[in-house]
Amino acid sequence: MRITLNPNRSLFSIPFSYVEKKREHGISTFHIIKTTEEMEKWKNEVATITTYWKSITWKEHNTILRKSTVGDQLDILLFRDIKLKIALKRIKENDEFISVTDEIIDNLDANVAEALLSLYDKLTEPSLEDLEDLRNSAYAYFTGKRVNPQFVQYFHEHQIAKHYNWELNDIRSMDYCDFQAHLQICMGREKADNEFAAALAGAKSGGGGSSSSTKRFDPNTGTFI
Repeated sequence: MRITLNPNRSLFSIPFSYVEKKREHGISTFHIIKTTEEMEKWKNEVATITTYWKSITWKEHNTILRKSTVGDQLDILLFRDIKLKIALKRIKENDEFISVTDEIIDNLDANVAEALLSLYDKLTEPSLEDLEDLRNSAYAYFTGKRVNPQFVQYFHEHQIAKHYNWELNDIRSMDYCDFQAHLQICMGREKADNEFAAALAGAKSGGGGSSSSTKRFDPNTGTFI
């Protein structure tokens, strides 16, 4: 990822450039600078602040999900609001550091707030290359090969969701002991299912012999006879 998520690291900074446009009746609107071409076009009017952010920890991520889930539906607007309030910690404007509070965020211009969080997401969410790496790692994991440890948690969640048909929110709200217990159950069940399927395939083929030779599964002994 472009910014390594480490809960022990200090805040990281992201510059944020914009142009404030004054309109009638004292109304101000903000144009967010997103490209070098825009920066060049508005260079005489651009203002830049430095924003300071913290990495979202696993615990905070789960907290955001729980607080923004209404019934069994994720309220995406509430999700983004809580995420912004947890992640954005300070702003440096005109050489003055401002500690960001919930009230300050609530009173931001809506376009500015949206642009700030989008910029943070762009730098901390997976890129296309990251997603391709994840896909390749998933194939490796489910074919018994070693994979990048940072992806293993996702694969474990997938295994539990596959066997229980639980929502990810429910899985991520489990405590560590319950998660590990259900993971081991799922892995044991999957191993047994795979062995049964392999044995069944061998029985149908007659163990490599004549296709007319078919074995029967005996549930009392757990073997084919």
